[in-house]
Amino acid sequence: MKSGIVPVAIDITRIFSGQKDCWEHLEKALLVEDLMSEPWLGPDSHMGDLAMEQRVTSKVPGANCRYRLDSVLAIQIATRQGSGVAVLPCYLGDADSQLCRLTGPLHELQTQLWMLTHQDLRRVTRIQTLIREIGDRLGLSFVATPIRQTGGVG
Repeated sequence: MKSGIVPVAIDITRIFSGQKDCWEHLEKALLVEDLMSEPWLGPDSHMGDLAMEQRVTSKVPGANCRYRLDSVLAIQIATRQGSGVAVLPCYLGDADSQLCRLTGPLHELQTQLWMLTHQDLRRVTRIQTLIREIGDRLGLSFVATPIRQTGGVG
């Protein structure tokens, strides 16, 4: 079993009509507080990540949340279309040429990504290589976690 920390940041589309042209040319990252008056996109309760929903909701005033979506990819697409600013995993926002990161990584909103393998396969070179490659592409460092033994049916 492996896990990595997924950093998140706030992004906005580069073609967001009516917004400040200087956002694309920021000399330093903005603070979340600088963006409170902007329209936001947030996670919906159907997204399946209650902890992330609560963390984002605690940071963003509900009145400014334009609408909520049930997947990170839907939030990315809506952000790209100019619907508002959103918290996105850095591996998604940074790789999208139509988005512009507005903040540095928000450590209080980061989440974990788990890579699960069957205990018989965890030492197989191909599996280790795949996990390392996924981690490298996402900019994550996966660390081994102890295997938890479960009781079998007698």
